[in-house]
Amino acid sequence: MRGRARPVCVIEDCDAPHMGLGWCQKHYRRFKRTGDPLKVRPPVPGQKKTHCIRGHELSGDNVYIHKTKGRRCRACGREWLRDKRAREKGATS
Repeated sequence: MRGRARPVCVIEDCDAPHMGLGWCQKHYRRFKRTGDPLKVRPPVPGQKKTHCIRGHELSGDNVYIHKTKGRRCRACGREWLRDKRAREKGATS
């Protein structure tokens, strides 16, 4: 193999050594996962948000991970619960 150039990925602007089908490991895995070597997974919704819709910062102790809804704001959760209890108290009086 000395003196011969190692085959590289056939994807444009990718100079990584090829594995199978002429693609590098990254593009081959994308093909196996999605059926398209160029398809990139979309980002997780809300992952890049720094503040909630009410302006509270989404970092540190103010964030919790909900089972199905992703990152949630603790301050908004406390406000919602306080308002809900106030409505319930007013309805029963």
